[in-house]
Amino acid sequence: MATALLGTERRPVSVPRPAGPLGETLARLDESDGEGALLGAAATVALWQRAGRLAPADTGPLPEPSPPEEAPRVSPAAGERLAGLLEGGHRRLLGEWLELAAAAGRRAPEEQLPALLDLGAHRLDLRLPVLAVAGRRGPWLGGQNPGWAWAAGIDDADRTWATGDPDGRRLLLAHLRATEHRRGLELLASTWGSEAPEDRAAFVAALATNLSDDDEPFLEAALDDRRKEVRRAAADLLARLPGSRLAGRMAERARALVTVDGRRQRLAVSPTVEVDAAARRDGLEPGRGAGERGRLLQQVVAATPLRTWTDLLATDRVPEVLRLAEASDHQGELLAGWTAAAARQRDPAWATALMERVDAPSLVEALPSDQAEAAIAARVADGGLAAPGTLPMLLHLPPPWSAALSTEVVDALARQAGRPPAQPGAHALRQALPELALCLDRSVARRAESILTGADHWWARSLQVFLDLLTFRWEMADELGR
Repeated sequence: MATALLGTERRPVSVPRPAGPLGETLARLDESDGEGALLGAAATVALWQRAGRLAPADTGPLPEPSPPEEAPRVSPAAGERLAGLLEGGHRRLLGEWLELAAAAGRRAPEEQLPALLDLGAHRLDLRLPVLAVAGRRGPWLGGQNPGWAWAAGIDDADRTWATGDPDGRRLLLAHLRATEHRRGLELLASTWGSEAPEDRAAFVAALATNLSDDDEPFLEAALDDRRKEVRRAAADLLARLPGSRLAGRMAERARALVTVDGRRQRLAVSPTVEVDAAARRDGLEPGRGAGERGRLLQQVVAATPLRTWTDLLATDRVPEVLRLAEASDHQGELLAGWTAAAARQRDPAWATALMERVDAPSLVEALPSDQAEAAIAARVADGGLAAPGTLPMLLHLPPPWSAALSTEVVDALARQAGRPPAQPGAHALRQALPELALCLDRSVARRAESILTGADHWWARSLQVFLDLLTFRWEMADELGR
């Protein structure tokens, strides 16, 4: 090692001579060729470490064989593509391959299971998708190798929750919240008092999946937790439930801060929030310096049920509420708070009204997917992809997008690629092309190739990456029958 670091000219090679076959092999190296001897010794020792030891004998009983598989294997072409993805080619598409295979009711080839289980050991976000294509053999292998133990946990929920490691238990809770959300809450509540502090916040955050009023008593109790991260996570989830007790307390604070003046021409704001122990318990966190009162006002508004404001004005027209805020000195804090509340509470009426005033990608979350796509498609058609605020809002939409929106995006991209590149927003759009290729409906691949080939040289290289990704996804789906 010292010779390798210093160089053979500064430090002569001295190959070690241990006893046994390793030493006999090293003795055959020619030390007069310093570089050759150094590299030969390194290669020999590395090979010896990998293959020069006998495996210990296992005298224990053989495990029970894996249950027979029920799902059919993917096609040979799909299996070869998976192997390429696992080896590093277009690795970011692994999740999509797993989802497509699971949707097709197919399982991964047996020879790819070790690599997939290794992947799941390091990528928590891919564990459930891996298990969805691992067949019966995946959990069985998880019981044979401690490094893959995470894969065996879902089949025996009680045992895994009682004895599993933190990552395995989080995976189990995520799985149960997606499939049996009440069962997940019951398991968490049964051991809550003994959970490690560093795990509690992650467990609370997992309750966001299929969140309902049934979760409110548990989350209300979690507001008394000693850890600030746990209290913050619980308060965030309770703010998504307009009927929760926390939401009611925030509404009381909001009504004390915001009133309608006598002539009903504006909202009068008194942004003085008392941050006592009860406020801190509800998640209010004061800052320091200028703007502290405004930040607290925004936090209160963000956690207040949106119906509070329409009730205050005795109207069901959200634009009327927003209009009265225009004359307020605290319009910015009110709009920011309402934007956060609309996203949290998934309120389409508020989101639609706010989208006419603010460019906030989070508002997309409040709209049903068809309404969100229609609203963004209209923006793309009117102003193009490079218009301010359009691209961030577009990329906030969960993929894959519909064929209609995807066609609109490809057509807009073709129009943009035919214009001078100096236009505002062109650089950001070019950088976002790989992300767009991952979100589009795969069916537009052929159309994109026909209308985007031969674009200006400033776009050419980025567009080729875009087209390669989109074509790769189309071929991948075709091999899986999707």
